[in-house]
Amino acid sequence: MRFIGHRRPATLAVSLFVCAASVAPLGRPASQRLNAGPPALDGTLETETVLSGFFKRVEEYQTALKNLTAEETRITETYKKSGALDKRRRVVSDWVVYRSSGAGAEGITEYRDVRTVDGKPVRNQGQRALRLITKAAASPSVAKELEAINHESERFDIGAKYRAFTISQGSGMARKRDDFAIDSIGHDRLDGNDAIVVAYHRKELNHPDRRFLPKEFGATGTYVRGRLWLHPTTRQLVKEVWEIVVPHPTLPGPLVRTRVEKTYVQSPYGILVPDQLVFEDRGWFSHPKGGSPRFDVQSRQTATFTSFKQFHVGTSIDLTETQ
Repeated sequence: MRFIGHRRPATLAVSLFVCAASVAPLGRPASQRLNAGPPALDGTLETETVLSGFFKRVEEYQTALKNLTAEETRITETYKKSGALDKRRRVVSDWVVYRSSGAGAEGITEYRDVRTVDGKPVRNQGQRALRLITKAAASPSVAKELEAINHESERFDIGAKYRAFTISQGSGMARKRDDFAIDSIGHDRLDGNDAIVVAYHRKELNHPDRRFLPKEFGATGTYVRGRLWLHPTTRQLVKEVWEIVVPHPTLPGPLVRTRVEKTYVQSPYGILVPDQLVFEDRGWFSHPKGGSPRFDVQSRQTATFTSFKQFHVGTSIDLTETQ
């Protein structure tokens, strides 16, 4: 999972043909967002027991997702510093997990077979896909192979770039539990249903390129924090909020620099599948005289997934209740 940052629009096209079967249209959740305050502390919930169940579901989710493809519609809007809309782009793609034959978990990325851009069909999809796969497979390293795939997937993008957020859950906590601190755990309501909500942050500060932050922030670094809404019995992820935040010397709490919100829905494949991902790059900073510092949205991307398909069955998943 990686946030790349803001960049200028790309202008060329990309494509890939994916063979699939068993179309399964999915319903929409009752609402997309939750006004989520801090979760209530609950001493009856054993933190590590809850997380252990969640980590098992993450593994099952990632395994099952490798056998699925979906239609993804991404609407990206970029904004001027005044807040006025600058550009808007709508890209419809077939989404699939790309796996390198030469690596394990690190050799995975997301590929998008772009079908239309702003309503216009992409030309020569099949030919370009064949050239891409041939070129990627001949790459001298896994890193270069994945970069070729990512480059093609992002050729139509405007605004900030985000990689591997669909296949990732919980900021990679399942693989590096000791890197994260749990701030609170409790019960909440999401779309009228019970959920367990876990608030966390990454212990280590990142120290970005100084061009990333104005001078008034000093030598401080950014850090990652997030919240997970879990099904109360299966521990499947129902919703996630992931943020890059940065402390400001004049404020009691950090400012949000980047925000990602993900929601999930039921599927016939034993997992909750992605429904919508909303990415916000808050790249416009201002600190008016006599006012408070703030980051405003420079680009926002909304990715909506429909029509998941399974192109082969590789696993069976037992969603027994976690005690």
